[in-house]
Amino acid sequence: RAYLAQFYPLHEYMQTTVGVEIAGENFAASGKVVTRNGWRDVFDQADEEDAKEGDEENGAQTLPVMKQGDGVTCTDATRRDAKTKPPARFTEGTLIRAMENIHKFVSDPEHKKMLREGDGIGTSATRASIISELKRREFLETKGKQIVSTTLGRSVIDALPEVVRSPVLTALYERMLKGVELGTAALDAFITKQEQFIRDQVTKANSGAVSIAGGKEAAPVSSLHKCMACGTGLSRRPSKKKGQFWWGCANFPTCKQTYPDLKGRPDYSKGRNGPAAE
Repeated sequence: RAYLAQFYPLHEYMQTTVGVEIAGENFAASGKVVTRNGWRDVFDQADEEDAKEGDEENGAQTLPVMKQGDGVTCTDATRRDAKTKPPARFTEGTLIRAMENIHKFVSDPEHKKMLREGDGIGTSATRASIISELKRREFLETKGKQIVSTTLGRSVIDALPEVVRSPVLTALYERMLKGVELGTAALDAFITKQEQFIRDQVTKANSGAVSIAGGKEAAPVSSLHKCMACGTGLSRRPSKKKGQFWWGCANFPTCKQTYPDLKGRPDYSKGRNGPAAE
């Protein structure tokens, strides 16, 4: 759907904002009327209803055509006590739109401008696959029509430095890559800078400065059962098939030797140099 949406016309609407002064107090109201649904026709009705619900919670409404200086009459007034509602959870459709319009989530004017001029996070062809990959890695999960973060996903975000988890990083990379494209910056310098940044982050992670909650614990290394290929201890790991296990060399990926499990012990007669059969 995201791929098809890029061929549809723009989603257009008329927006009205009204400011009124009453007894020395300023009041404001805003509303919009959709004039052409455009690319939103591609997405499910459920996604559109979620978007409309979000608009209603944010006070979106229809206002009559008005011009500056028009007088208004207050015909009714009510007082209501209420609590601020959290933003509606993302569906796949609304999350893709948020990725496309990531500049709306940035306050710095310069960074907002760079993100607006770019493609946002991902492209029309890759955003859906990015979400699928985050689900596969168990950073996101689906609850009904909504997409929510997992404990593991939130823990990873908390563990990362602000510069990595901020969408501003996308804007900065866009600027640097644009410089490479225009010939005002060297590609080697860009790559060197990224390599150094990654080394710094890996060093912090290896020092124990990064702690991830909700992740899978590393399998213990056996002191009894050794790899026949390199002599390193083996680890017993659960297979994707329920109730089954396999043994892998703890020296992976240098050594890729694996063995089937035979009653809690590695079956050395069937060892192979490759991925475990799951």
